[in-house]
Amino acid sequence: MIQFTMLTFCIAYLVSGALIVLGQFGYSVHNWVHSLQQFGLNIPFAIYILSPAIASYIVLKKNNKIADFKEWLKTVFYVKNNISLYLFVVAGLALYFLIHVAVSGRTEMVLPFYT
Repeated sequence: MIQFTMLTFCIAYLVSGALIVLGQFGYSVHNWVHSLQQFGLNIPFAIYILSPAIASYIVLKKNNKIADFKEWLKTVFYVKNNISLYLFVVAGLALYFLIHVAVSGRTEMVLPFYT
């Protein structure tokens, strides 16, 4: 547990620090991606957001709890309840984001929260 927490925060702090420094030189995160360049610019921010998932894979792999990526997915997304409950949650999230897109209209660019 300690390994996971420390690795998660190390990844998050390193990437967020790099994003803050890059922000001083014009780096920005795009809300809607319209080009390959914008997609590439969003990758460091995605790594920051996914740091818990990245850390869990590294720690489980290091401790020989999983053999490969497929086994990690089965471990992380262990389905023990009725699948309809999970589908209901996914449908709710999709509805939330669709409503957000419908009401917000087109947004050219959104700066990261730390600027």
